[in-house]
Amino acid sequence: MKIPKLEIEFIQSIIAENNDIGYEHFLRWQKGTDFKGDLTYSVNLYLPFIYNRYKTELKTNPQKQLLEGIYKKNLLINSLSLNVATQLSEFLIQNQIKHAFTGSIGITEALQWNHNTRKISNIECLIEPFNVDTSIGFLKEMKYELSPKKYSKQMYQLTFNKLNSPSIQFYFWPVKFHNNNIKNDLFLNETELSTIHYLSAKGIFIQNLLNFPFLDQWHLLVDCLLLQKKYDLNLAMVEPYSKMTGTLARYSELLNETDVEAFKPLRPIQEIIKDKKTFGNYLLKNKVDYYAKSFEGKLAFHANKAGLLNKSIYNPLNWLKILSVYFNLL
Repeated sequence: MKIPKLEIEFIQSIIAENNDIGYEHFLRWQKGTDFKGDLTYSVNLYLPFIYNRYKTELKTNPQKQLLEGIYKKNLLINSLSLNVATQLSEFLIQNQIKHAFTGSIGITEALQWNHNTRKISNIECLIEPFNVDTSIGFLKEMKYELSPKKYSKQMYQLTFNKLNSPSIQFYFWPVKFHNNNIKNDLFLNETELSTIHYLSAKGIFIQNLLNFPFLDQWHLLVDCLLLQKKYDLNLAMVEPYSKMTGTLARYSELLNETDVEAFKPLRPIQEIIKDKKTFGNYLLKNKVDYYAKSFEGKLAFHANKAGLLNKSIYNPLNWLKILSVYFNLL
């Protein structure tokens, strides 16, 4: 994932320790942005943060009115989203359905920001899949409709839409694009409660890093950097989950392509795949997708299932294990 140089300036304006330096980065980003084209999803999420942080500096900025307008419009959207999320959370608590809000709501709560620091474009909720029909019934009472659209590259199993309201997206582990054994409780036991249940800082940190290789959106990494500044979080927490999902190799490769110096602390502390003759390195060399139809793709899928990405390709016993997994999956 190559992040455009212009967006790297925007990222630096978010994570800079010093306001003077951060604002200089923002001005460089602004100089190359006409605000007329489509801004990326990650930029849109963090524009309210920029206005919040640089209110004083923006007083003489020619784009102050535009940024202030975006901020005020976002305040209305976020207020509506939080109102809907609160109603939903109260219903889920009353019905003893485990859940945790993630995405913009989760990161806002975890970082203890005011509720207009980051755009809440939709309501993302990790939910216990049992009794999900009860939740669907409640959302229908709120005039929400279940979307028939299939999100093949997204993690959401259920999406609900309502005119002039934020969409609501339910998901549960294992999510679609991961080949893994992660169960919901591994995350739902990591929740916090303010006015609503939200995924803990640790839970968001782990989930963002697991999903980054599939969603390829840099705000997931910025979230993690900001969480690391506030909490005692490290990559060792992620490794057990990475092994279950088989994502660490691709995650490492993507991070090395970002060219963002600040993301270095999020690179793996130790390479799980060290030997060039392992299944993992063989697959990395070919840059294959776990779900590719090629021989390498199928091999990646089954080697990952068998927990062999760090094992030698020259050991016949490893191939027997892969064959065993393959036939068990038929």
